[in-house]
Amino acid sequence: MISALDTLLIRKSIADVTRRKGRTLLVVLAIFIGVFGLTGINVFEFKIFDGFAFMQNRSSYPDITFIVDHLDPDVMKQFASTPGVKTIQAQMVGKFQWPTTTIGTVGMYITAFPDPQHSKLGKFELTSGHQPGPGEILLESNDTVLQPFSLNELIHLNGPTGPVQLRVAGTSRTPGLAQIKATKTAQGYMSIESLSQLLKISTPNSIAVKVKDIQAIQGTASALKQILHKHALTIEDTTIQSSIAEQFGSDFVTGFFNLVRTLAAGALIVSCFLLINTLTTLIAEQMKIIGTMKAVGGTQGTIIRGYLFTVLIYSLLGTFFGLLLGIIIGYIGALRFATIKGWDLGPFSIAPSVFLIGLLSGIALPLLAAMVPLINGTHITVREAISAYGVINDQANNRRWQRFLAEHLHWLPQTAWLGLRGIFRKRGRALMTITALALSGTTFLAAMTVKSSINEMALHLNDQFIYDVSVSSDQQAFSQPFAQLRQALSSIPNVAHIEAGTSAAINTPWGITYLQGIDSNTRVYRKSILAGHWLLPGERNVLLLDKDTLQRANLAPGARLSFSTDTGHRASWKIIGVLNDISPIVGFHGLVVTSTENVNRLVGNQEGSVNQLFIQTRDHSPASIKQTENKVQQVLQNMRLKFTVASKQEQAADDANSAMALYIIFYVAAAGVGLVGILGLYNTLTSSVLERQREIGICRSMGASSGQVARIFWLEGLALTLIAWLLSLLLGLPISYGFVTLFSQWLFPIPFAFDLWSLPLMLLVLISIGSLACFGPTVRASRVRIAETLRYE
Repeated sequence: MISALDTLLIRKSIADVTRRKGRTLLVVLAIFIGVFGLTGINVFEFKIFDGFAFMQNRSSYPDITFIVDHLDPDVMKQFASTPGVKTIQAQMVGKFQWPTTTIGTVGMYITAFPDPQHSKLGKFELTSGHQPGPGEILLESNDTVLQPFSLNELIHLNGPTGPVQLRVAGTSRTPGLAQIKATKTAQGYMSIESLSQLLKISTPNSIAVKVKDIQAIQGTASALKQILHKHALTIEDTTIQSSIAEQFGSDFVTGFFNLVRTLAAGALIVSCFLLINTLTTLIAEQMKIIGTMKAVGGTQGTIIRGYLFTVLIYSLLGTFFGLLLGIIIGYIGALRFATIKGWDLGPFSIAPSVFLIGLLSGIALPLLAAMVPLINGTHITVREAISAYGVINDQANNRRWQRFLAEHLHWLPQTAWLGLRGIFRKRGRALMTITALALSGTTFLAAMTVKSSINEMALHLNDQFIYDVSVSSDQQAFSQPFAQLRQALSSIPNVAHIEAGTSAAINTPWGITYLQGIDSNTRVYRKSILAGHWLLPGERNVLLLDKDTLQRANLAPGARLSFSTDTGHRASWKIIGVLNDISPIVGFHGLVVTSTENVNRLVGNQEGSVNQLFIQTRDHSPASIKQTENKVQQVLQNMRLKFTVASKQEQAADDANSAMALYIIFYVAAAGVGLVGILGLYNTLTSSVLERQREIGICRSMGASSGQVARIFWLEGLALTLIAWLLSLLLGLPISYGFVTLFSQWLFPIPFAFDLWSLPLMLLVLISIGSLACFGPTVRASRVRIAETLRYE
């Protein structure tokens, strides 16, 4: 049952919220920013993970897919009885070319199931429109990234039998389709009757296979290929699942959001500082009121409950709007990101944990932080409370500092003296304000250091490679051997040299590492050997390791490195050398270099197979390289290969854009911490203006102008900012190093590159924060009337 005193305290709490509207707005805004940032990140992460998990969910998607010239019933029976095969399905697949107006011609797979309602593998979900009828096609919803389209629109394709025109009947989303979408290849679905007419075939031409053990997928695929060759079937295309890609993407997304969440937590900490300062000031102003409540029988616990109700009102307001806007912005951001990456996030959904974390950070954390000033402020006795003047009765605690300043800063102007003296009037509040500003500065410095480190890494990704155009395939190997590819591409006039490469991702004790196969007599790779020797022709089961990974793994030349591939192959190779190089692909935890023959033997490829080509041109001008790139692309299209062609300059630009996307988000998180820091300093100066009303009145009565009064509080804010900068100098370097270390552990290794120019830039940021925070309180102080200041109590 609520007592009369509790009712009175509730009414007082509401009055405290409504009476100081500016103070209420500051506290609510600080809580809002913290909850908004954390909720937005959590919603963004949840939807991205949800979409990523959908795309990687291969529980009902084929692990192996063969496209052949025709199917034999005996082949299907032998596939079904092969050890390691769990499920098989006959289907019809056609390979088409889709001329787009955005990125040129892209490939498209069109699949048709003999019995769509009872398909076991590769079944899709209809998201809009209807099932395709005669002359109609169903496109994946994220194919709009390749070419915008709408329902009932006619699209033009080039197929095996010539150009075709199809009407878009609807859109779909298919779980497990990540591997094909990563290559910018479109996916469509048709009825088997319509597709058979386009392909001029009457029976299925593809076998989809689900294996029992993904780690043994390569052995199963080899056994199935032997069956096809035994029956004299021509394999036109093969797709094999990569489990490492799934692990790699999941680890990257998790680590990235952990880093952003670490920065966003700073905003919550700074908002707690602001709340503690606010309550400390509120209690100091209401000492006599607290004494009166105790005199009429109020206990410390009852009084604390009353103030906690005030905090609860602040928290509910900030948390409600923070959750609402965080969900909206986070979801919009996830949709935008998914559109860029070609993902389909599916229907709107929010995890319950998002609300729970928002409530804990916006309500529980402020209530917990409020207990510190409330316990300290309400234990005062009735006599002490009644006799205290409140906010002015702190001179005894500051006399030592004032004497020190008076002795050493006597040459300062009076306005400067008054401004500096105000710093130490409330030492606890000043300490938290300085800490909050220093946290804002160090957060900004950490983001800048990560930017410098990523840029340093991006500048040297492909330093050791000497080529103009590269060709890479998402398949483990091109369907044609290197000799045939070299013969086809050598006819291009500007091509001077073509070299093969074979790459793979391997699991090592320290993470997923990039395995690069290179010709032992390479002309496209600089042999930057720091120790040991280069690959000898025919040398088996040996490798070279980059120096940073070697140090991190605590290995040395002569030792053996044990690793495994995503297809279940395990190996232990000897380290014969150390390289001054890094992984050419962002995100991998190191670089392992060996011969192309070693890689092919490891993953089970046929001798001479490649999945990379490095092309050197005669004319190195950008225009000539671009022209050569287009011709290479056309030749490989005619050979019906899945590939990506890019110049070295284009790859460098893509690396720079990827790096920019990373540290821009870190800057946004740091800006959130800085904004709460502005609110904290603004609140401190506003409280100082309210507490020093009589001092302002005396200064005005002695002839001080509005500008001089404003300068007092501006100097106070600037002094707090400079002290925070000095603290940031002490904390910035170790915190930045720690953040780069976390980045290297959670995402991928980057060198620690600290830019000395970031220190004065951090000072500029803090001065900007301080100036913005000082503007409102100084204007308010300069406009106070003398009569009002002398009446203030």
